[in-house]
Amino acid sequence: MPMIADFADRPLSGSRRRLLVLLVAVVTALAGSLIVQQQPAQAAWNLVWWDEFNGSGAPDSANWNYNVGNGLNPGLNTFDGWGNGEWEWYRPENCTQSGGNLVLRANWNTTPLVVNGRNFYQTSCRITTDTKRSFQYGRIEARMALPTATGSWPAFWMLGDACDETSTGAYNPAQTYYDRLPTNWASCGEVDIMEHANANATVTNNIFWDLRTGVFPWTAGQNANYVANPGVSNVAAFHVYAIEWTAAQIRWYVDGVQTHVIDTTPGTLEEFRKPFHLIFNLALGGSYPGQNPVQSQFPLTALVDYVRYYQDGPSTPGGSATQINGPGGTCVDVAGDDTGGNLAAVQLWTCQGSAVSKDQQWAWNGQTLRTLGRCLDVDGAGTADGTKVQLYDCNGTGAQNWVQEGNRLRNPNSNKCLDSPQGSTANGTRLQIWVCNGSAAQSFVKAA
Repeated sequence: MPMIADFADRPLSGSRRRLLVLLVAVVTALAGSLIVQQQPAQAAWNLVWWDEFNGSGAPDSANWNYNVGNGLNPGLNTFDGWGNGEWEWYRPENCTQSGGNLVLRANWNTTPLVVNGRNFYQTSCRITTDTKRSFQYGRIEARMALPTATGSWPAFWMLGDACDETSTGAYNPAQTYYDRLPTNWASCGEVDIMEHANANATVTNNIFWDLRTGVFPWTAGQNANYVANPGVSNVAAFHVYAIEWTAAQIRWYVDGVQTHVIDTTPGTLEEFRKPFHLIFNLALGGSYPGQNPVQSQFPLTALVDYVRYYQDGPSTPGGSATQINGPGGTCVDVAGDDTGGNLAAVQLWTCQGSAVSKDQQWAWNGQTLRTLGRCLDVDGAGTADGTKVQLYDCNGTGAQNWVQEGNRLRNPNSNKCLDSPQGSTANGTRLQIWVCNGSAAQSFVKAA
């Protein structure tokens, strides 16, 4: 999420950071060290923190603070739209839990909010884990549905904990309360997991850093970024946006498909070997969408079904083949006695051991589970409850991505869990996906 923190004794240009400080020549010179080949996803992740937003009203105060206002630039002592010319005034009350989602709501009010002599007609929300939750390395993902209105700018992103912006835990602060921009961007680091503008059929994956080593006040000409703009079909529908982050690189994903990657081992990218905090916001107008909001399209909402943070699991890509233990002491099995052809049914069966049944031995390879040279696959990449699972040629699609979360196996593409219909434990029970519900019917754990 752009934030031009210009603290010189001159007004801001209003340009988006990526236009102002791309430093194309420098980034091009570094490109050989920044660009790396697509990597396989981590085989298994341990879910260590999450917010499913299943409550009502205010979000969980144990997890969330708020950035309020229009982004005071302390160097100029003026509001500058968070450095990007944005229109909105952020208020915590514009973030609520409803219907199993975090709802970020943008309103166009007939009576303005007046602060420091400025009229603000548009309100929205920016919610952050700043000072509440920090993250360093692992997988961070959120399932989101986005607005497509003119001038809309939803984002899911992170700032380094070294960034010195302010935030508040108050859900209903005084109408005149506001927070300020960080003075030390971009040397504190920024990772944009997902940004979207207008009705675009693309999203933005981006990263910002300072070309020096260390934390400094914002300095013109010292900042760089590295960006990709992958296509996404129908952003108004739910999609899973994620990064996988190690000490050596950051990889971006949409619905389990890698869309961007950067090597963070160069010395001047040390920002990304430190803790970060999360931010969701719904901005309005400004330099990134490049279009003004339209009153008749309000109110706008961005929905967050969940946000989850995983750390490295016990398995590694290409790990040993073992059984997947299912309900009632059964095992995940492939119909056909070790023949394993395309479209072979995946079912429950009495556990028989590796010496007897090869098709009960599954190995992680990236986020895929493989046996007999093929992958555990959701039929037709379906997302509906009751869609069957099968064995199929490994093809890199989201239909074949799985994550172990405690005692369940979840398919991020559908956000559904591997499931035995009605909790059956009978031999030959055909497995399916179903909304994750924590029942015994969804107890599937790959043995170490």
